Amino acid sequence: ADLDGDGLAEVVCEVGKQKLVVLNNELKTLATYPTSDKGFAFLAHRKNKNYIVLGQNKGKNKKDYIFLDFHPIYLPGKTIQSVKNYWVWLVGSIVGLLAIFWLRTLFIGAAARKLYLMRIRNAEIDDDILFIHRGKKVLHIGENWRCFLRNLDLSSGVRVLKDTFTSKTPKDLQKILFDLLRKKYDSSASFYHRDLKYNLNSQYIAALKSHLIILDDVTRQEYIKQLQHWALVAQRLAHGIKNPLTTVKLNAEELKHQLHHKYNIDNDEINGFIESIINQVNRLKKMSDGFMRFVEFDRPHWQSVDLNKELEEKVQELKANISNSILIELDLEKKLPRIKIDKEQFFHALSSVFYNAVESIDGKGKIIISTSKANMISDNSQLLSHSSYILLQIRDTGCGIPAEFLDKATQPFFSRNKTEGTGLGLSIVQKIVEMHGGKLEIHSEVNQGTLVSIWLPINEK
Repeated sequence: ADLDGDGLAEVVCEVGKQKLVVLNNELKTLATYPTSDKGFAFLAHRKNKNYIVLGQNKGKNKKDYIFLDFHPIYLPGKTIQSVKNYWVWLVGSIVGLLAIFWLRTLFIGAAARKLYLMRIRNAEIDDDILFIHRGKKVLHIGENWRCFLRNLDLSSGVRVLKDTFTSKTPKDLQKILFDLLRKKYDSSASFYHRDLKYNLNSQYIAALKSHLIILDDVTRQEYIKQLQHWALVAQRLAHGIKNPLTTVKLNAEELKHQLHHKYNIDNDEINGFIESIINQVNRLKKMSDGFMRFVEFDRPHWQSVDLNKELEEKVQELKANISNSILIELDLEKKLPRIKIDKEQFFHALSSVFYNAVESIDGKGKIIISTSKANMISDNSQLLSHSSYILLQIRDTGCGIPAEFLDKATQPFFSRNKTEGTGLGLSIVQKIVEMHGGKLEIHSEVNQGTLVSIWLPINEK
C-alpha cells in the first residue's frame, strides 16, 4: 500500500513471526514493528491516516479474546523516486521558471517602461531624453535629439538605434552613445557640434535593463545664466530710475502750482508743457514698474486657496473701477479642489487680463469669468498622458485681436494700439502663469471678442 502518499507503494513484510518490516519501492527498510509468536498483523486506514494493527490471543483458545495494538505509521520522509521521475520534475521546474521569467519580461517589464516614460513626460523633460532598451532598441526620442538623429515615428513600435543615424549624424556622437550604452552604471560625456557644447548624462536602470540618456545644451545653459545676471542688473537699474522720475514729477507739479498761485501765471501753453512732462514721467514709471515685475526672480510665496472664493472677492474690487455699461458674470464650478498660488502675483496677472478685456470693449459689453476642472491631454508621442488642471477662462465681447498679431500678443514690449501701455502686460501674465506650472492660451476673433484660458495644475497630494 502507499503509506506515505508519494504515489509509490510500500511493502509490509513479516520476518520470522517476531517483527514487521516496512520497505520502500527500492526495498530499503523504512520502519520495523515487533510482534509476538501468537500474533498477527494487518493494515488499517482512518481519515487519510495509515495504521499497522498488531493482534495477540490472550486466552488458551482463539475464541477467548484478542488484544489489538494500533501503531500509526510515521515514515521518514518521502521515498526516493526513480531517476526518470526525478529528471522529469527537474526539467519541468526549469521550463516553468523560464516561462515565468519570459512572461515577466514581456508584460511586467514593458508596463514598467511605459510607466517610467509617462513619469518622464509628466515632469516635462522628455524633449531632452533618449530612452534605449537593452542597448539597441529606441523607445523614445526627445525633440531636442532630432537635430542629431533622423526624425522617426515611433508610434508603430521600437526602432534599432543604429538605424536612427544618418550621414549628417556627428561621428563623435555615435561613438559616445555606443560607449555609454556598454556601461551598466551611470556615466557622462560631452561633445561639440557647430561650436556648441553638449553634455550627455547616461543613467542605467537595471530593473528595466534600459539606458536613459539626457541631452544638456551647456552653451544654452550658460546663455540663460548670463540672461539672468543681466536681468538682475536691469531690475536694479529700473529700480534706480524710479527715484529720479519721482523727483522730476514732484518738481513739475510744484512748478505748476508756483506759477499759478505765487506768480499768477495761468498760461495754457506753459500748462500744456508741464502736463506733458508729468504724463510722460507717469508713463516711464509705469513702464519701469512693469519691467521690474517682468525680470524679477523673487521666490514665490505659495498659499493654498479656494480659487472660487478668491475670485468672487477680487471681482467685487474690479467692478468698482469700471463702467456700469460693462456686465461682469461669474460661472464657477462648485467643489473645485484647492490649489497653491502666489496670491499677489496671480491676481496681478488676473487684473491685467481683466483690464485688457475692459479696454477692448467700446460702450456696452460683457466679461464672463469661469472656472472648471479639466484634463490636459498630451499626445506628442505614442503614449498618451494627462494631468488634472483647474481651467480659468476670461471671455469678453470686445473688438478682438487680428490673427496676424495674435502670436505676438505675449511678446515683451508689443503693443498694437495702446498709447499709454508698456507692452509688458501679457508677457508678465505668461511669466506668472508659467511660474505656477500652468499654461496660457489666447483665442480671439475680430469684432467677436477674446478668450484667455489659464491652466493651473492641481496638486493631488
